[in-house]
Amino acid sequence: MSEEERLRMISRRISVRKAAFTNLVVFLLDRSASMGEETGVDGKTKWEHLVWLVERLLERLGSSGTMASAFKAAFIWFNHEASVVERDGRRIFPVQGEEGVNEALEVFRGSLDAYRPMGKTAIGDALDAAYRLIEEYVGGGEDKGKPKYITVFLFSDGREVVRDNAYVLEKAQRLKEYLSVMSLSGGEVESGSIAAVALGEDADEKLLREIAMEQKSNQRTALELAGLRGYVDEVKLFMPFPRTGYTREFIEAIRRFMEKVSETAAQP
Repeated sequence: MSEEERLRMISRRISVRKAAFTNLVVFLLDRSASMGEETGVDGKTKWEHLVWLVERLLERLGSSGTMASAFKAAFIWFNHEASVVERDGRRIFPVQGEEGVNEALEVFRGSLDAYRPMGKTAIGDALDAAYRLIEEYVGGGEDKGKPKYITVFLFSDGREVVRDNAYVLEKAQRLKEYLSVMSLSGGEVESGSIAAVALGEDADEKLLREIAMEQKSNQRTALELAGLRGYVDEVKLFMPFPRTGYTREFIEAIRRFMEKVSETAAQP
């Protein structure tokens, strides 16, 4: 049996127990002023490309058959401050809600006007907000008792300017330890990952790479099968900005990266 066939078999097996676990995807989305710069691809800005990428992933998760009911999403926009998207007092949304409606996609699109590019960059505050959101989710009543798989995607084109890198790494380490300890202790978090993508040549790639967690074996295999070897770090769940700059191929590579990391979250 080939590795690709093995992964497909695992995916089918997991689909059968869809109601037994949840798969939370948390998006940390840079909306600093530089994200309003045009990329030279299709006349779109970095922010517009990021919006497109998130929409495509939410659509993909919402149409993933029996797996769709397991996926939920949360959105944290950040510039010089971090803001968690809310609706009706809720901050976590299913991709397949009542009558099959992709509520996560609706909420994300509804947030766009309020979170246009402006201001500076506070990566540390975004990580802190993600930690508090996930801690509240795991300890709260929503999906209580279900095993939880959690993936955090961090997108940024800049550098931490509100605080300092030591603060950022402190917040990143706290989140990593929480996800790891909950997994190892038999808690409700079965597995957690933090992935990072550099969206411009001014991004602090050293910092983003340190924030990203290491690839699990199944993630590494899935990324290789998706043809992403030349785009993704060899060890970390991190995509550096390519020397070629913005191209349609780079944007498509980010889309595949997001898809494979999120889909493999619940695979052994």
